[in-house]
Amino acid sequence: MRYLLYILLWVIPICSPSQPLITESQLTDAQLSNEPIVVEFWADWNDQNKCHFLGNLNDCRTYRICIVDNPDLADYFEISVLPTIIVFNKKEEIVRYKGNLLFQLDVDKQEIQAVVDSIIISKFR
Repeated sequence: MRYLLYILLWVIPICSPSQPLITESQLTDAQLSNEPIVVEFWADWNDQNKCHFLGNLNDCRTYRICIVDNPDLADYFEISVLPTIIVFNKKEEIVRYKGNLLFQLDVDKQEIQAVVDSIIISKFR
């Protein structure tokens, strides 16, 4: 029984749903999509303040970019505060949300979802 517990403790974090981490080339490919893209820039040292509702957004693709592993992307997008969320429509940055002085986001799911919805609606005009 004890070994089963150890196996479960090892497997559960691997199987838990999370946003895919992507690299620069994968981000470029994702931006070619017709769907809005929501990208969170974060670092594992600030894991407790990551955006927990990112995976619950509808009608968009969501990704995370670790700036420790991808410092060139952090420089390219001028990421100065973590976490930072950027909503893209193709390669165009629509809106950017930055963490506050406590490295926490002051935005909720409804606000980001409203931006995603407005991008989708604008395609039908």
